[in-house]
Amino acid sequence: MRSDLPKVMHPLLGKPMLEYVLMAARLARAAPVVVITGAATPGVAECARGFGAEIAVQLVPRGTGDAVRWAHPHLNGFQGDIVVLCGDAPVVTGETITRLVALHRGERNAVTILTAQVPNPQGFGRIIRAEDGRVTRIVEEADASAHERAIGEVNSGAYCFAPDALFPQLDFLTSDNSQGEIYLTDVVGALFREGRRVGALSMGVPAAPLGINTVEELEETERVLAARRG
Repeated sequence: MRSDLPKVMHPLLGKPMLEYVLMAARLARAAPVVVITGAATPGVAECARGFGAEIAVQLVPRGTGDAVRWAHPHLNGFQGDIVVLCGDAPVVTGETITRLVALHRGERNAVTILTAQVPNPQGFGRIIRAEDGRVTRIVEEADASAHERAIGEVNSGAYCFAPDALFPQLDFLTSDNSQGEIYLTDVVGALFREGRRVGALSMGVPAAPLGINTVEELEETERVLAARRG
């Protein structure tokens, strides 16, 4: 982003992009809300607390799976479904989260992934399906074969987990991959191998970038959000 400002604090129409994600969670009636942040991310905790969220700090960046582990102490005893969202993905709305949770519960899935179809899937985890259409795993681009990289259905980074399907699996994740990171996406394949139900809700072709990593994507997302406001 060519900036010292934490990515999720970059403004969209005058508000930090994190605020859009927190508002979507609020509209979907998610509670409690836990924001996982790094050790040096000025402004993030203040923004999150403004929405009544709790803060979990990932002391060392070791990947998405490790990041979610830090939320566990804040959810001890919580028996509801757990939605995981990305702070740099303001395109996901409260309505979409509500639909994701409804499908998850209707199908009694262990995990339900929010997927998207993108013309250029570079940088995204690809959704791998069996011949019968069932999702079997998510493969990160760095670990994907040439055939897998050609897949246009990608992981949006949003999930809904059954309460017993997330944290127990995180204890078995390893960093044995090309990035040397602990991937949250590996939970999907582990649950499938155990015979648990893995579902997916496609949001089709997203109107804005799924995640914001460049100034250009920030500007494009701002145009989409302005159009939504009418």
